[in-house]
Parts: sequence; structure tokens; C-alpha cells
Amino acid sequence: MHTDLDRTKKTSQILADSLQFKGHMFGITQLKERFGGRYAGRQFNEIKKDFTAINYPHELWKAPSDPNGLESIDSFLNRLGIGVELISQLSRGRDVVLVAHAGTIKGLMSLKYPKEQRLEILAGPTPGNGKVFGITI
Repeated sequence: MHTDLDRTKKTSQILADSLQFKGHMFGITQLKERFGGRYAGRQFNEIKKDFTAINYPHELWKAPSDPNGLESIDSFLNRLGIGVELISQLSRGRDVVLVAHAGTIKGLMSLKYPKEQRLEILAGPTPGNGKVFGITI
């Protein structure tokens, strides 16, 4: 499974080809990264200029939402929860490989914790590209 973003689709196909996987791959819209509003599609070094705190991206995660369309954390996590339910229905108890961006992975990891602890996970260290994580939700 993958998000419905092109980069995760391509990565999923590369992974499936290398594993000679012939099953169906699903694109799950609800598992996209947090919608960035005016920040969407911009590189981190560009976005960073809009923040004064030294501890960016922590500051970006703490922004509940803004008038420029940044998705609220609650909305993002609720959407991810819907995506998890969909995966559960589609997988019927089988293990799943999910290709997603780091914000989605951190969001999924945070769902295992009480609400008051989730922000620290979201704003914490970002997994590097190509990292593999085992998450049980």
C-alpha cells in the first residue's frame, strides 16, 4: 500500500518489482502527509525562512493550523486513523507494506500514544529516506 502521491506510488512499484510481488497495490488517500497549505510543494529550506525559532520543524508541527491552509494536527491524525481503518479492512489481518512520507509515518507512530504525547512524536526526529519501520497499530 502507498499514499496516492506519485513518489510513493513509484517507490511502491520499485519495491514490488524487486520482490516480484504480483498482488494488488492500493493507494490510500487518507495517508498523505499533513496538508501544508501555502507550504505545500516547497522545500524545507524555503519553508524554514518563514519561521523564526531555531527549533524548526518543531515549530511547524506546533502550529495548530494557519490562515494559509496548514492542516490542523487533529484533522491530520483523524484522517490517518481513517486510513488505518481502511488498511485493516483491505488487509483482512495480513501484514502490510506501506510506502509513505516521514510525516505520515510519524503520525501513524503517534496514534499509539495518548493525545498529550503525540506532538512530541510528530515534532521529534524525522526518519531518513529509505528507512524501514515496523509499526503495529
